[in-house]
Amino acid sequence: MAIYTISYLGKPGGRETITPGDTATGITSTVRCPTTGTYAGQDARNALIQNKGEYAAHFTIDGTAPTAAAGTNVGFKLAAGNSFIIEGVDQVKNFKVIDAVSGSASIIEVQVFF
Repeated sequence: MAIYTISYLGKPGGRETITPGDTATGITSTVRCPTTGTYAGQDARNALIQNKGEYAAHFTIDGTAPTAAAGTNVGFKLAAGNSFIIEGVDQVKNFKVIDAVSGSASIIEVQVFF
C-alpha cells in the first residue's frame, strides 16, 4: 500500500479523463484555462496526473509530441497506476500524452489547480 502526500497546489479546478490512443493529446484548453466560472481566463498553475488504466503511456511537458513508435521512444514513461504532479503554467499547457504501445489503452486522469 502506498501513501501519497499532496502539498498545497492551489485550488482544485477542472478535471478530465484523457484516453490518448495513438495520437499525442494534451489537457483540453477549456480545462486548463476555463472560459466561464470561478477561474475564467486564468491558467492552471499545477496539475495532478494519474494513469488509471492497465497500460503505460509516454508523456512530455515541453510541447513536443511523445511517440509510441518502436525505436523513437520520445517522452517519459508513465506506468499504469502511477501519478505525478506538473508544476508551472507552461508545463501544464505543454503536457502531451500518448499510449506507450500502439493499440493499448491508457486512461489518464487530470486534475488542474489554480
